[in-house]
Amino acid sequence: MKLLKWFYPGMKIKRWIALTVFGTTMLSMGFVIIISEEQGQASLGTSIVIIIGIIALITGVKRIINSLITIFLPEREKDLVDIVYKKRQLEKGPRIVAIGGGVGFTTVLRGLKEYTNNITAVVTVIDEGRVSSRMQAQSDIPPPAGVRESLIALADAELVVGNLFHYRFKKGTELWGYNFGDLFLTAMSGVMGDFDRAVKESSRVLAIRGQVALSTLAKVSLIAHHADGAETIGKENILNSTNPIKRVYLRPQSAKATQEVVSALLKAEAIVFCPGSLYTELMPALLVGGVKEELLNSKAVKIYIANIMTKSGETDNYKTSDHLKGIAEHVGQNLVNYCIVNRNRISAEQVKRYEQEGAEVVPVDKEGLTKFGCKVIEESIIDKTSGPVRHNPLKLAEIILNLISESKKAKVHSK
Repeated sequence: MKLLKWFYPGMKIKRWIALTVFGTTMLSMGFVIIISEEQGQASLGTSIVIIIGIIALITGVKRIINSLITIFLPEREKDLVDIVYKKRQLEKGPRIVAIGGGVGFTTVLRGLKEYTNNITAVVTVIDEGRVSSRMQAQSDIPPPAGVRESLIALADAELVVGNLFHYRFKKGTELWGYNFGDLFLTAMSGVMGDFDRAVKESSRVLAIRGQVALSTLAKVSLIAHHADGAETIGKENILNSTNPIKRVYLRPQSAKATQEVVSALLKAEAIVFCPGSLYTELMPALLVGGVKEELLNSKAVKIYIANIMTKSGETDNYKTSDHLKGIAEHVGQNLVNYCIVNRNRISAEQVKRYEQEGAEVVPVDKEGLTKFGCKVIEESIIDKTSGPVRHNPLKLAEIILNLISESKKAKVHSK
């Protein structure tokens, strides 16, 4: 019955199916005549039949394809070759696992998606230490901001998805103050039965390039031990504390990594530790049970993108090597192969702005970095010289792809 639907009125495809059948028939007739004729030589009439068949077959197939394209890609028929080529190239891209959180994390994802579809964005959904929204207070889902921003960054139609997911309903409606992205994930969680499945289905619906993977399905809180022996519970409380951090860990410590994360780490060609808050955004993903072991055993090239500015109350007076020291103390020595640092000067306007927030430029100490067994890559990676200091996503992606290529060549030569 489904086959017959192609012949319903208004499908605008019946005539081209008929032409294709006609062309196939003419070709078949022509070859049968050639075989039956003496010495297998084609007469003028037979040749004409074959030529007509070829033209009809090609025209019919082409028209069928064009009819389908106008349905699925309206007004984009001319872009089809570019779309197919880009998709094929992205599918051949390197397998990259990106770990982190916050603006730096999504910046890296935004650049990488232009070069590969094989991205796994590892997001740790941890207790903020407060109720982040009315929606969270009324539902049982974890804080969705990290997942929401990762989905936006990897979305093919990023601008549209970003505007939609960041939309807040106006005052005067029952949904006043609600963020649509959080509402979407909450509703999807209810439909799918749990948050993990909601993230997977949302990734499919939004046609993102790659996958967003929860680091753990356990409900975890971040705990900070301070230099004076005090303890702070919850991400938000840690950010509000000015007490120097000595170490962080997750509670419960028995929280295990998801199969998606373990599998991605096993298959990865590169693992990227993204810029962002060291203890409250990057570290939580590294502390989940199973992740540390996979990182230490992985043969993938491991790249750390250094922060440009310190985080007030978290990494005050930290040099770049202090960030690597923090990773080493929590995960293991000589984990990172390459450290990408910025060589651009920060404008006086930007420095002054961050000083008001208690932050400053992170000094790049090359000697200190080499003690951790990594090669320092100095590049101009700042996006602009006014407003917030941001990494350039495409520049970072190019550097990462070059390092992966360099690593592959080195492995070939070492064999």
